[in-house]
Amino acid sequence: MTFTETLARFQVPFRRGNGVEIALNCPFCGDHEFRFHVNVRTGAGKCWHGSCEFRSKRADLAFLKQRRIVAGDLSGVEEAAPPLPAVHLPRDFHRLTCIDDEFDRKALAYLLKRGITRAQIARWKIGVSFEGRYAYRVLFPVYADGDLKAFVGRDYTGRQKPKYLNSKGDKFLYGVDRDAETVVLVEGVFKKLRMDSAGWNASAVLGRDITDLQLAQINECACENVVVYPDPDPVGRDGARKIAGKLAEQTKKNVWVAWPIVRPADEASLTELREMPVVPYDDRVDLELQSVRHMTSENEYREIFRSL
Repeated sequence: MTFTETLARFQVPFRRGNGVEIALNCPFCGDHEFRFHVNVRTGAGKCWHGSCEFRSKRADLAFLKQRRIVAGDLSGVEEAAPPLPAVHLPRDFHRLTCIDDEFDRKALAYLLKRGITRAQIARWKIGVSFEGRYAYRVLFPVYADGDLKAFVGRDYTGRQKPKYLNSKGDKFLYGVDRDAETVVLVEGVFKKLRMDSAGWNASAVLGRDITDLQLAQINECACENVVVYPDPDPVGRDGARKIAGKLAEQTKKNVWVAWPIVRPADEASLTELREMPVVPYDDRVDLELQSVRHMTSENEYREIFRSL
């Protein structure tokens, strides 16, 4: 019987996360907000409650023993899940450091127009595909610990929908620097690379929320500070609130928000990004992010948030 089957049999409530982890109420500190996370493939896990220090390589077994669900040898209680499938770039993928024809030149011109430098193309191994599912898209490989985990595909012709077409599977942070003192979290790859050009160590969550797996990556980083850079529209601000809230609850990092801001990171000037105002994330900032709904000009934003 697997771990989750055992939980279901004994009617223990749990929530599924990104397919790898489940969340439970911690039996060690009495938490009732599902902050006890267990990787169902390895059994490892920990409690993310601020006052609880429980961590174990076999958190699944420890949980069952603490709840007195299983007695004696628990080694047979494991999640019988298949390993994560390997991620492969398209067969014809090649990096845009080598330009062979007019098709390559158009893909390169698109990246340069978006503000990505040739040095960034080389460093982040950005390339292009012209065949199959990802044809006529620039591809941004996503690496973690040196291994390819995913990739982001962006149409550069202006004719394909959806604009972004990503590989299937778990979502990892794009371009995280595990040794940086401060990490700036943005939504997408272009925003991450733009922040890098402004001198920040940025990483993209590849969406408007952050996954348990990405939170684990942040916790493994040496950084002391995490700055969330929101998009200025209501949807972007709501996403930033979700991300900042989860960081505050589930990490021990200092959480900040870039605010007030007027333009998305990939549209802002480098001077704006270098000088962006940063405030600690707290209830007041969370409320301010919720309250602005129809501001349209830079002066209106700055007038309202001058007191921050």
